[in-house]
Amino acid sequence: MTLRDIGESFSRLWQAIQDDVRMVFSENILDWPIWVFVVVVLLLVGIVAPSLSTVKRDEAANVDDGIWGSIWAALIGFLAMSYLIFAAFTERHGLQPWLGFIGLISWPIFGYSFLLKLHRWLRK
Repeated sequence: MTLRDIGESFSRLWQAIQDDVRMVFSENILDWPIWVFVVVVLLLVGIVAPSLSTVKRDEAANVDDGIWGSIWAALIGFLAMSYLIFAAFTERHGLQPWLGFIGLISWPIFGYSFLLKLHRWLRK
């Protein structure tokens, strides 16, 4: 094995990574390579888990941010993100599939926030 062979191997690997990333931004989630899906899931967990923790901490401290702290804002956000996920993954309205990840990141945050606010509202 020569340095040229090693360089060509890295070049092919880099080209495969670029092709896979291009596929993420242009194809449906069902057509993605497994490694990209695993990385995205880990990224979602890394973003969503701390956000849910912050929402729970604010709710426990009874922090209310006006309209953004209302039950209706959380419900509207949850429904909007649900539609964004559906529209992006089915490519309705010309939305790209990667926009669905904005929905996938925001959907559990809005949903969890809505459930906490609903629980507090029903306790009153």
